[in-house]
Amino acid sequence: MNEYYDFLDRQINDVLGTDLEFNILLGAEPYKLEPNVLQGFFNRYALIKEFQEITLSLFNASLNGEADPEIASLILNELPEHQGWNYHKDLNLKDTPVFFRTDEVIPGKICEIQCPASLWGICDQLYHFYKHFGFEITSFNKSLSESFSDALTQYMGTPPLIHHLTDHSSIPHDVRFFIQQTRKHGLKYFTYDKGVTPYNCNFIRAHIFMGLWTDNYASERLEQYNAGNINYDLPPAILFDEKMLYMLP
Repeated sequence: MNEYYDFLDRQINDVLGTDLEFNILLGAEPYKLEPNVLQGFFNRYALIKEFQEITLSLFNASLNGEADPEIASLILNELPEHQGWNYHKDLNLKDTPVFFRTDEVIPGKICEIQCPASLWGICDQLYHFYKHFGFEITSFNKSLSESFSDALTQYMGTPPLIHHLTDHSSIPHDVRFFIQQTRKHGLKYFTYDKGVTPYNCNFIRAHIFMGLWTDNYASERLEQYNAGNINYDLPPAILFDEKMLYMLP
């Protein structure tokens, strides 16, 4: 068993130049999902997107006086004034999260939708771990880092230049590991790659809405967002960072 943990320790330490331990317990055998359970995760994506679009519509209608203002109040009323009603009205939010994961107590029982999501680095580590030690992987022919890199490039339609704000991540080294893994598949990041500057990034990621406001380039980037020139994921509003929305029908 020690060789397994030694491999996982080396994997992240060699990439990041750190001295960390993989501190999650491995099962004696990989847990394999039944095909119908796995397919359920794919099938729920369309329902989640429908929920997000309906939520966005309700929120914007409430902001603009076309629906009960209490809907927007539930989401906005605890925010500082400069991040509240006027900001969200001027923003005219039109985007829903693109890359996210669900927290499910059992498959199909969703308690949270996380964007941009945590623990993707660990998922990527385990994929390569299973491959290295000869475990059979039948459902996915690519690692998460490769799949994400391909999907983001296709979504953007132009080479992504990314600024990933990691300061509010609960496990920042996991995020940094995932960043490095995606760089192997062609993604480029501010602070990691030549030619990527704060002013030419076209895809901004942050783990909480408030983190977008601590970004030194927030005002310029929000102007660019409103002009349709850059993408945020998490979108630059409190809506999809607020657990209250899961109470909406």
